[in-house]
Amino acid sequence: NNPRETTLEKNIRLFLESHNIKHDCQHIINNKFCVDFYLERQNIIIEALGDYWHGNPIKYNDSNISDIQRKNKNKDKARFAYLNKCGYKVFGIWENDVNADIEKAMKPVIDCIRTLETDITDTLTGV
Repeated sequence: NNPRETTLEKNIRLFLESHNIKHDCQHIINNKFCVDFYLERQNIIIEALGDYWHGNPIKYNDSNISDIQRKNKNKDKARFAYLNKCGYKVFGIWENDVNADIEKAMKPVIDCIRTLETDITDTLTGV
């Protein structure tokens, strides 16, 4: 376990572990970015987005965000675009959503995994 792991990261890690989803924490991608979670088999990246530091639009709009929030939002946008362009499936999971209902917050990731697993099975069985 990472001693610098945030509560949000811990909650997502525990969710992944409880669903037997193999993952790496704090994984380096292309010697360029350190991502919160990497699911190698599915080529999925999960980023834990703290509401304050990443400027959750549900809580902050562009007229009331700080300079650091604006900077982080711009960095996130560029980073996600780069990672998507490299072929990764990237999911940003908001702190607010995890705190409200982690199953619902993680549903897009689970759905993606199920689709990929079905595609792999179909390919292997010739369906």
